[in-house]
Amino acid sequence: MSSIRGIRFWQENSREVSLAESLARAATTNAPVESLLVLTARSLLEQGQADRAAVWLRSEKEAVTLAGCVVDARSMHKTESWERLELAPSALNDLLADREPFLIRQGEAPWAAVLEHLKESKPPGLKPASGIRSAIVLPLACAGEVWGVALVAYAAEASRESLECLHAITAHLAVAVCQRQQAVRAQRLNLQLSAFTEVERSLAAEEPAEVILERLAEFMRGISGADFVAVGRCSGSRSGVSFNALAGAGEILPLLNEAVLAPIWREVIKGRRAIVENLHAVPDEIPWRKLLSRRGVAQILVLPLEAGGEMHGVLSVGLGTDQSPAAVRQNLEPLAALAARALGDEALRMQRKEVDAELAAVLDSMESGIVVFDAQGRLRLSNARFAHLLGVDPLRLRQLADFEQLLGEVRQRFRDPRVAERRWREIIARGTEAAWDELEILLPGRLVLERHGRPVLGADGQRIGWLELYRDITGERMIQSKLLQTEKMAALGQLVSGIAHELNNPLTGIMGYAQLLLSRSLDAQPAEEARRIFEEAERAGRIVKNLLLFASGKKPERKPVDLNEIIERTLALRSYELKVQNIAVVLELDRELPLALADAHQLQQVVLNLLVNAEQALQQCRGSGRITVRTRRVSAGRMALEVSDDGPGIPPEIASRIFDPFFTTKPVGVGTGLGLSIVYGIVQEHGGEVTVQTGPGRGTDFVIELPTLGPQRIPEKPADHPLTGARVPASARGRKILVIEDEPTVAQLVVDVLSEEGHQAEALLDSVEALARIQRQSYDLVICDLRMPRLDGRDLHLALVRNGNSVQNRMIFITGDTLTPHTLEFLEGNSLPYLAKPFLVEELKRAVEHGLNQGPKQGLKQGLNQELDRVGPSLLLPAGRTGPYLTSPQRGGKG
Repeated sequence: MSSIRGIRFWQENSREVSLAESLARAATTNAPVESLLVLTARSLLEQGQADRAAVWLRSEKEAVTLAGCVVDARSMHKTESWERLELAPSALNDLLADREPFLIRQGEAPWAAVLEHLKESKPPGLKPASGIRSAIVLPLACAGEVWGVALVAYAAEASRESLECLHAITAHLAVAVCQRQQAVRAQRLNLQLSAFTEVERSLAAEEPAEVILERLAEFMRGISGADFVAVGRCSGSRSGVSFNALAGAGEILPLLNEAVLAPIWREVIKGRRAIVENLHAVPDEIPWRKLLSRRGVAQILVLPLEAGGEMHGVLSVGLGTDQSPAAVRQNLEPLAALAARALGDEALRMQRKEVDAELAAVLDSMESGIVVFDAQGRLRLSNARFAHLLGVDPLRLRQLADFEQLLGEVRQRFRDPRVAERRWREIIARGTEAAWDELEILLPGRLVLERHGRPVLGADGQRIGWLELYRDITGERMIQSKLLQTEKMAALGQLVSGIAHELNNPLTGIMGYAQLLLSRSLDAQPAEEARRIFEEAERAGRIVKNLLLFASGKKPERKPVDLNEIIERTLALRSYELKVQNIAVVLELDRELPLALADAHQLQQVVLNLLVNAEQALQQCRGSGRITVRTRRVSAGRMALEVSDDGPGIPPEIASRIFDPFFTTKPVGVGTGLGLSIVYGIVQEHGGEVTVQTGPGRGTDFVIELPTLGPQRIPEKPADHPLTGARVPASARGRKILVIEDEPTVAQLVVDVLSEEGHQAEALLDSVEALARIQRQSYDLVICDLRMPRLDGRDLHLALVRNGNSVQNRMIFITGDTLTPHTLEFLEGNSLPYLAKPFLVEELKRAVEHGLNQGPKQGLKQGLNQELDRVGPSLLLPAGRTGPYLTSPQRGGKG
């Protein structure tokens, strides 16, 4: 008996070992799960000598619906039935609680329904097993989880003796299933990790949302095993959804965007919760239902995509009948959160772009250049004006990422790149303080920029960025420079006026006494020496006169002017400097040149600036050279002034900018960059044009064209030379003349000249005493200095007018300053004739002769005018000299 039992034990043990080997072999060869289930079910049926056996597996950890196979003893090796099993919650709890085999009988809750399901199963070709009365329940437990359940059913009473053997068989299956499920989970976790890593990188790089969502959809489809995964984006009003990211068949995308499915998406958006749409209730004849059925989609899982408290879209997942929406949802929710974030980031970027566009429109309308950096130095905002001021193409500017790239782009445009870079870095590094400075840009054009920098603070008062404003102050600096130049010229005019007055007095004495000496019989040698004294004094007088003209500061006043005369007068100012620098000046002046309607002082400024420019070019090149000044007619109504030099010339890249304000290639302290700009402005104001012809190594030629006034010139008449004397009509001798002059030498000269003419002349150095003398005595003529201490000529004349003294109409004023507005206003306002120091003896004689020969009704001024008409311009400007002259203000004479 014992031997029979031993044989049976050996047989059972052999079958168990064989089964274990079969299961291990199937598991290691990756045999389908279905093969494992059938093999196990048949082994249970055979080993337990049962009537029916079934094995069901849970597809997911939380699933209550199981899938598996049923085999029957009547056809154990022929066929099996594949069925799904719905476990009641209480039955599932039994499995999860004990995880040990147990017996169930017909009618015992909660397994009665399971037993009935097993009895009613119909393997192909067989009828239900209505005789089943009991069963052994075997949980498929491994690694702390229940992976499914096996049932071994009997028509008779199940025996506990088979539990241990059957449990061993299901344990092998549980291990095999557990290994496979854990491998699936590991694969799923690897996919999720890959998805997280790749998507996080894409989000950080701000890749387009479409690219990220397509990638996420592919990941989620691979993890869930779904037929399709699609991401839909909410419309602006959150009332609709647009799908454009899909993993799966392309024919699904148009279907998801159809209006018939829109209520599903709206429900998810409105409720902000996931739903499962079961398609079994939808009639098969509906086209979209047919499409999904053909693809095996029986249910659609829809998840809301929410980030930052805002709904951004929905996730739609197509599942088959045997897939658990709850398990799929659990696996996809982390990746769905990434999809929501991608949509949220895209929405933020779109909002930021809209805000940036609005801000850019506002910034581009501003006159100032603006640039904003964040706390990390990234370039966040800039406007078109900033790009223009710094000479950067706006498209290129948008490609620059941060301060370093911007600095590298513009560094060489600064006047001193190294200093500008250091200063810029210091300003930004300081960070918490406002800053102000000025920059000088050389490329593409010379500009002076004012920069204001200040920190950008967040709500907590911490620095979150840096703002800089750039303003073009080139014009302001030019105006300031011109204003400074004007103020300097005004101060110079006042200084020169005083100096000229002081110099003209001794020059008058020197020239006068030299003439007196020459009028007497002298030996040849003394006569020659006297002539030299006169000529040098006359030359000094011309220099003083030109200084007064240049520094007069008169308002622009266009009158007929002789361009040749202006050139000669200006050259006289620079003759010494040009001589000591070994620079020769060649004059080629058209003596038939018409007059121009222009401001003489402004044209003198033009000529002087061109001369100084050529002089500096030659000095920097080789310290010597030649300047040619030429005038010529261009056409019937145009004339030209050319100033050329044989210097180094100007490179083409610089020649195009030489008229820009503040542009200079000269060292600091040598030039301001305004000279040629002023030339250009003056010539333009006069209706002219400025051109330059130059090139490296071939000198520079500036050509200025100006409109002419007309074809005629001032006629030139022969004049008596000042040293030969002029014929003065004879007049009555012994006239009584009073000379009022605070300079003793000048006063004595006038008295000596008048005495030689036979007049009774007396001089007073004190104007107050002279006024008292005039009140007591009668005089035929009064010669009065205009500027004197205590009582000047103006106040003396006013006193005579108030007293009704008739000598007020017989006065000749002498002055060393005829250019100041104060002096001219007095002389012109009262139509008073005057002699400008230093004057010639002949001019003094002629003025006195005219003053004495005119009747009281005609008046002195009218008589002088008639004499001017008689003798012509020689009296105004004797041949060969540009010195002082006698004039009447109404004739527009020089002063």
